[in-house]
Amino acid sequence: MGTATLIFDQININNKRSDHAHSDNDWIVIVWFANAQWIKTDVFPLLKPDGDYVLNTGDVIAPIVSSVDCANDDLLSANFVVMNLGSTGAGQRAQAEEFATKMAQELTDAYLQVAGVVLKNDPEIPGGELWGDFIDLVRQPIVDGVGSAFDNIIIPGLEELLGDLRIGPPNCNGEVLHDIVLFDSMVYPVTRIPPPYSATSPAACGKSPSTSVIYTLNRQFDTQEFPRTPPPQTRIDPAYGQPGDVWLGTWTEDPTSVNPLVRIVIGSSLDRIRGVTSYSVLIQERVDPVRNVVYDIGRNNQQVEIRYVIPYGGNIFGSVRSWLALPVSPGHPILLQPTSANPVKGIGGTASQTPGQQQTAGPSNVFSVNWTRPPTGTPVAFNRSASIAAKGAGSGILTDEVDAISLPDVSIYLCLYEVHTVSNVSNPTSSAIGYAIRYLRAESLSYTQADVMLYKTMSIH
Repeated sequence: MGTATLIFDQININNKRSDHAHSDNDWIVIVWFANAQWIKTDVFPLLKPDGDYVLNTGDVIAPIVSSVDCANDDLLSANFVVMNLGSTGAGQRAQAEEFATKMAQELTDAYLQVAGVVLKNDPEIPGGELWGDFIDLVRQPIVDGVGSAFDNIIIPGLEELLGDLRIGPPNCNGEVLHDIVLFDSMVYPVTRIPPPYSATSPAACGKSPSTSVIYTLNRQFDTQEFPRTPPPQTRIDPAYGQPGDVWLGTWTEDPTSVNPLVRIVIGSSLDRIRGVTSYSVLIQERVDPVRNVVYDIGRNNQQVEIRYVIPYGGNIFGSVRSWLALPVSPGHPILLQPTSANPVKGIGGTASQTPGQQQTAGPSNVFSVNWTRPPTGTPVAFNRSASIAAKGAGSGILTDEVDAISLPDVSIYLCLYEVHTVSNVSNPTSSAIGYAIRYLRAESLSYTQADVMLYKTMSIH
């Protein structure tokens, strides 16, 4: 037997479900299915790294791991719900396990209904016994069927079950988040960063919960069975002189992800002045997914030109630069010139005072943060991924000659590469099977550099 593992690498509580005067006690229920058959249910409390279960806005949860045994051809699904039981008091585990049992029952009914729909649409697909080879056909029915069960039965049932289990007002028990993830025959491990989850709190509990999650899917296949055909080996080569329409479309670092870290949309238009085809470019780079920091820029009337860039050496994703690394940063407080607060003398040498106004005695000291600032025009350095050189003969740097769309004002270059299959390692004759676009962005005062290879998606997410 092989194994499938779901790892919650990081859970950030952006906003808890309870009101500001109360804390959360959250529990996660994970219900596993192989094809359409229930196989396991796990129930865990959400704990901080120090083991504390009292949760507030801003807390980070320790990693959570859930694993099941499975056959190589199984289509695994993990259905999970996080719920707050902070208004319950004692007996929270018993209540969480009671809900877990009901959730597994409702999901079993939902998967049986999905199996019936799938079998009706395509009689050649097994009735839920073995779906791993039909992932493209059963994925959407599973997502739709299970999603409907969550929305119409499971979550309303949770709210009803927890409605009267409270020790005092307000009652903030209920859903924090829910989702479903599928394991098939893809290459593992796979780490995903979905958009922040949200749910609806009762009005008395204030702002609704928001939670950021990073999770990893891993799967170990049984080596005693015949493995599936491994994916073909590929290599990426610089491309130039290619047809203009190969640029068009949506490009991401992971076309299977619904929320990629880098997404570039390229369209075409006719430059009427020059009489040539030009491109529109929209770039969205999620430089900090947990805090939802997005670098977003667009340009029109861009042409393809030949550039010389340093060879690709693997993906480097950008991130927000620390203030400690910036040439402009806050320093120690400094004392500004003290201001006099002595009363103003009136006629006859007496202090004049507006009725109702209190006199202030002594000087008032004013402090300010001393910022360090670079000389005007300090350049931002290019590192490996952003080293754009003139043709490299005189520079001593090996370079790739590529078709590129350049946005020099923001130090961004989109470079075209061909993807080849390698038929034999010792005799690497190959044929091009597609294209990739390399996203090069130099570091700035706000972000570190980025160098990411992107592949065309079939649709815009």
